[in-house]
Amino acid sequence: MISDGPYRVIQHPGYAAALVAAVTSGVALGSWISTFIAPVSLVLIVRRILIEDRMLRRDLPGYLNYAERVRYRLIPYIW
Repeated sequence: MISDGPYRVIQHPGYAAALVAAVTSGVALGSWISTFIAPVSLVLIVRRILIEDRMLRRDLPGYLNYAERVRYRLIPYIW
């Protein structure tokens, strides 16, 4: 289990990057349809995080200790 780098701050930095990409790519490419789909991505990412956390807490030794040390899942000081 990795606990250095961005994993010292949030539990799911890959999902955080995917969320930023989903929100900003539509604007960067001038695709308003993509921009309107971004909230769907947010909901799906949050749902996946919740399911994954449940599984990791149950099946991965040491994850509970890690989750206690690194309290934020996606956004530091928020969630």
